[in-house]
Amino acid sequence: MQPRGNRQAGFTLLEVLVALSVLAAVMAAIGSLASVGRRANRAEAERVELAQVARRLMNELTERAFSTGTTGQGDGFAWRIEVEPIGPAPKQSETAAAFAPSAQFPFGRPGAPPQAVWTPYRVILRVTGPTGASTEIVTVRLGRAPS
Repeated sequence: MQPRGNRQAGFTLLEVLVALSVLAAVMAAIGSLASVGRRANRAEAERVELAQVARRLMNELTERAFSTGTTGQGDGFAWRIEVEPIGPAPKQSETAAAFAPSAQFPFGRPGAPPQAVWTPYRVILRVTGPTGASTEIVTVRLGRAPS
């Protein structure tokens, strides 16, 4: 028999192994969460970059693009803009009638240059990023009616 005062205090091998396995499981869970967070952050950054490119392209849309639409590439992004008129375009006779004498302007405006007649266009913009992610914007813009 050993006297009570000589016993050594400490952990057994089994307790150390259990503690290490619990620690390993916790570290694996934290690593998995960090990986998911990085992927989500990368996807969000790409979505924001696609939106910025799409906004820049919409701001640069000119009247030339209203008649034909455009396609292009730059900085790893590819885009396609489709433009289609909404409803029938106004006829030249309708535009002339807009400047004819009326109750408000009984004498008309002789010699006044004809003003532009605006027509609504549906604009569809598709942007594809370098990784294959894409976004689409559908909006309505006013453009000059073809003469």
